[in-house]
Amino acid sequence: MGRNYHSRWGELDLVAVKPAPDGFENEMCFDDAFQKMSDAASAQWGNSVHFVEVKTRTGMEYGTPGAAVTYTKQQKLRKTALIWLQEQEQYYSDLCFDVIEVWVVGATAKIRWLQRCF
Repeated sequence: MGRNYHSRWGELDLVAVKPAPDGFENEMCFDDAFQKMSDAASAQWGNSVHFVEVKTRTGMEYGTPGAAVTYTKQQKLRKTALIWLQEQEQYYSDLCFDVIEVWVVGATAKIRWLQRCF
């Protein structure tokens, strides 16, 4: 659905929307990059929106990337998501906050998707 949505409270890295099942009106669809990450997981969603924070680290000196999504950061993400929702002309029955952790080691990267983590 979107990337890098900005409000006065902060930024949403990714917003991924799964349309309602057949029979419900909904014109929105997944952001292509996000959909490719997990077609299997998307099969269980229905009329849902996932607000995704992406955190990257090159080492473990400061903990995992997900550990950087502190309570304060979560509150900013929630406020920004609320503003995004207010701009939509759509009802979502399921709101989720996910974190994608990216570890960069040399020329490779490892990715872990933490779904519905706050």
